[in-house]
Amino acid sequence: MECGGCQLTRALALAAALVETLGLSPVRAQSSNWGAWGANGYISLNGLYDTESRSSDLVTRPEINLEEATITASPETGRKPLYDLTAGGRVRGNLGFGFGVTFGAKTEDAPVRGSIPHPFYFNQPRTLDDSTTLERSDLLVHLAALWLLPVTDRLAVTAFGGPTWFQVKQETITNLTLRETFPFDRIAIDTVERERLTRSRWGYNAGFDVSYYFSRYFGVQGLVRYSNGTVTISTTRAESEPKLGGLHAGGGLRVRY
Repeated sequence: MECGGCQLTRALALAAALVETLGLSPVRAQSSNWGAWGANGYISLNGLYDTESRSSDLVTRPEINLEEATITASPETGRKPLYDLTAGGRVRGNLGFGFGVTFGAKTEDAPVRGSIPHPFYFNQPRTLDDSTTLERSDLLVHLAALWLLPVTDRLAVTAFGGPTWFQVKQETITNLTLRETFPFDRIAIDTVERERLTRSRWGYNAGFDVSYYFSRYFGVQGLVRYSNGTVTISTTRAESEPKLGGLHAGGGLRVRY
């Protein structure tokens, strides 16, 4: 799996190559400012896809059979559709300011590994190897400085970057009951007790978009955005740090006004 930073570098390099190929210059850009920004700014509604697959270990240590057990769930996050709303406008010249809101939710398959105390013998844990499902939703609020590079009144490229506020709602395992029969050396999950935890954290975002207007006000855009952050989730006598953000790509409708 490629690292997120490598993918971001490749995306920005593509944008830079596009700008160089088109031969854009600040002087040329100044002449097309209304055509690119609109009179005040733009709003776009996008469908994005989280292109990265990330595994996060969610650890909890409940008491089972009078000893501490260790249970680790490892949901594969990412690879899900996202809803995205962005807006922006010109501050001065080619410089602008914008924000975006991205939301996605999915029930993830989660392999579960564990070290479970024996009902009869101390310090002789059994090994658990099973699976369950855990729900997760992500809300991202992006703030960004924009640098607009208009090609024509209909076509423009925008590079952007800034801070991102992440909020994740993650189900975790608090405890479980087991299927086991004498001599209790083989175990499997019977039922799972879950808890939904909400955590938030600041990170960053960067990327670019390409917009094309087929009328004075309405058009389409393609968007590539990379965002990154981590958050600490505290469970029973344990802490985990799932990764947030990733490389998101897609497109949608755009309105300038």
